Amino acid sequence: MKELSTHFCIIRPELIRAALSMRENICKPAVSPEFYCIRKLLVEQESEDDEPGTKWRISFRAVTKDSSVKNADGSKQYIGVYLTDGSLRIIGSADDAPYITVSPAEGGVYVVSASFDAIAPIDL
Repeated sequence: MKELSTHFCIIRPELIRAALSMRENICKPAVSPEFYCIRKLLVEQESEDDEPGTKWRISFRAVTKDSSVKNADGSKQYIGVYLTDGSLRIIGSADDAPYITVSPAEGGVYVVSASFDAIAPIDL
């Protein structure tokens, strides 16, 4: 059974936007940083009904000790979430990437969070 792993990557939009628009399988570009977490990632998906139809609010949260994650704070980039089978799922769409927030927390760790509205849930 596939589950969320303890690592993720952050991918600049220009590196995978074309592949996302063509619905290709995405692999992590070599230049994209990867971060290991002190516990499993959290990805929540909630459906919301609005006038044009149903949309999905996808929320991501991870805690890492890697201070280089601060470089992503305030940027719009894709988040690649690894599953335990090694596959990669992308938070974002061909048209837009989520806004990433990085906050320092007690114990020398960094909390990475992002939210994104999508037309369908991510297959986790």
